[in-house]
Amino acid sequence: MPPRCSSPVASAHSGDVVQTSVSRKEHVAEVEELDTLFQAVCPMIREYEMQNTKPDEIKVVEYKSPSDLASTIDLSVPDGEGSLDAFLNGCRDTLAYSVRTSHPRFMNQLYAGSNPTGQVTELLTSVLNSTVHTYAAGPVFSVVERSLIARVAEMIGHPNPSICDGVFAPGGSHANLTAVMTARSVAFPHVANEGWKPEDKPVLFASAHSHYSIRQAASIMGMGAANIVQVPVDSEGRMRGPALDAALDAAVRAGRRPLAVVAVAGTTVLGAYDPVDELVPVCRRHGVWLHVDGAWGGGVLFSDELRDQLLRGVTEADSFCFNPHKLLGMPLQCSMLMMMRDPDALTGATGFAAHSSTQGSKPTATNGEGVEESKGVRPGKPRRGLSSGCLLNGDGAAGSFVVDGGGVSPVDAGAPVSETAEPAWSLEEQEANASQGQAAKSAEAEYLFHEEEEAGEEADLDLGRRSLQCGRKPDALKLWLAWKRHGTAGFARRVDRARALALRLADKVAVDPRFALVTGRPAGFCVCFYYIPPSLRAAASLQSGGAAVSDRGDGGQMTWEAQQRAAGKGPGTGGPVSRAVLARLGPVTARIYARLRRAGTAMINFSPLPDMGLPNFFRAVIMQPQLLAADLDFILNEIDRLGQDL
Repeated sequence: MPPRCSSPVASAHSGDVVQTSVSRKEHVAEVEELDTLFQAVCPMIREYEMQNTKPDEIKVVEYKSPSDLASTIDLSVPDGEGSLDAFLNGCRDTLAYSVRTSHPRFMNQLYAGSNPTGQVTELLTSVLNSTVHTYAAGPVFSVVERSLIARVAEMIGHPNPSICDGVFAPGGSHANLTAVMTARSVAFPHVANEGWKPEDKPVLFASAHSHYSIRQAASIMGMGAANIVQVPVDSEGRMRGPALDAALDAAVRAGRRPLAVVAVAGTTVLGAYDPVDELVPVCRRHGVWLHVDGAWGGGVLFSDELRDQLLRGVTEADSFCFNPHKLLGMPLQCSMLMMMRDPDALTGATGFAAHSSTQGSKPTATNGEGVEESKGVRPGKPRRGLSSGCLLNGDGAAGSFVVDGGGVSPVDAGAPVSETAEPAWSLEEQEANASQGQAAKSAEAEYLFHEEEEAGEEADLDLGRRSLQCGRKPDALKLWLAWKRHGTAGFARRVDRARALALRLADKVAVDPRFALVTGRPAGFCVCFYYIPPSLRAAASLQSGGAAVSDRGDGGQMTWEAQQRAAGKGPGTGGPVSRAVLARLGPVTARIYARLRRAGTAMINFSPLPDMGLPNFFRAVIMQPQLLAADLDFILNEIDRLGQDL
């Protein structure tokens, strides 16, 4: 039971004891209203979810145009008193006309439905209605979040989980922004306070198939999206080591300074996984930060087989993010950003660890003997700025920590700085640091983070120092309680089952003369394919065994089936799809998509890949836990039904 107050509450105007039964009656009425709402809304939700178990009877969406939808739903709000009936009607309309993401035939986005434990946890966090900026405001949320960061570091296989740091974020885009800002604070530590200088010439490297949030991040940071080098991918959509190495070399020769490299564990369209273990040595050679965007595909870390296959090398990256609201089915939003090698780097991006050094720092690397080298700061010299446990004094003097080459270590309080560090800074350095210190103290938000009062372990649990947000939902609680309910084994089953169904759909497409796979057999959970209408099948020179996009002479990409067939062991005997036919398949895809949306029987998205010369094709995202093999057959047959006349 929760602790109870042992003394009566005194009135502010007299010595009389306030009678709770009288003074709190409005609060009691709110509790009773909550009960009334539960009794009315819970049956609606149950009926809605039960309807999703009947995909042959219930549509994914009751499509209406924006104008029709606005006239169907009562969008007005009263100037006078509202009513319970109006509230309940709004709930009914929302359920009736929203997309049913829990429907087995919803394969449109990189999420699907949500876990019941997550749904209940969302209610719990709404009732508590607190944030995760300080331990004082959110003690349970704070210790849960830190615990999960450590647990995930162990699961990934990090050799030293204690050096990992991290924070939960409202989505993968926000996590990516925080990661590249952290990289900026390491490579260009002066920018947080002084801004970019003409001689900086920063450049960011990312897979050509990276998420658009990387371009947004470059714009937000003020370096501009034009200063991103999009590294070409191979025929399976992966950024490879030699291509990255060549791009870095070219930039350095041109006088540019690399800020970071962004690899992808699960690209948005093809679902490809960059070989991180191949990229790590390239980044080490160039001394550049490596971030792995696993927002979509990073959830494979719960599967022993897929983790070892698809996430090799991630423990050697500098940062890594993944979204439990995708593969693991948490309600939106639930994203985790991990700092894998420097426990103090994260606060550099948030304004609580700004540096004034004009020399770009480098991520931690290991020397030939396996010993970590300095991050570009001379060992023993006091860090010029803030970390989660270090403040500059008001006069700009050094605080209580020094960099020891492998991280931050305390200085003996009784020893003068000269005994633990290099000779004192020059007058110019002292003046710069004094200015830096005042700016840093302003950024420290003393109204929120009370350094003097927070002794010991509480200060490190003021997680707002690690986030770009102040108010932040306790999204870690969703993952924590769902993990308690389902265990690692339960999450692993979910991921492995989705993978098996993705391969099953790819194999169906490979041998079906109505369709053609876009690239190889999928590494992850996105199955990309073309529909070939009857009018084009003869032109495609197809036989009964299947279809494939060829790379022989016409610039297309060879599919897994084509590769298998070329090796004499493929399941089909169909010929390649020509470039001329491909050009006509793009518009076919878009028209069927529009028809499918209006029919409401299924939702599956489409996309082109201009860098690979591929027009619009279908992308089926296979992660819905309610999905059955029969639903895969339905999707293919429904696309064929809607495309017969094209």
